[in-house]
Amino acid sequence: MSATDINPTSAAEFELASQKLLLDLALEASNRELQQLVAQHRKPASLPGYYRSLQAWRSPVLHQVDA
Repeated sequence: MSATDINPTSAAEFELASQKLLLDLALEASNRELQQLVAQHRKPASLPGYYRSLQAWRSPVLHQVDA
């Protein structure tokens, strides 16, 4: 079967079905990504809370004492 043997009507139907399938896949992937972003519920940041969290995870600085 060559490209010239393809029925133009079925080719157009195939193109429309392919476009719909690709659109459905893209929308599904976008929906999953959006749901992941929404699931990452973060509290609003405040400066005092931010500085407290920095102190909690920051490792202490070791000072070398000259003897």
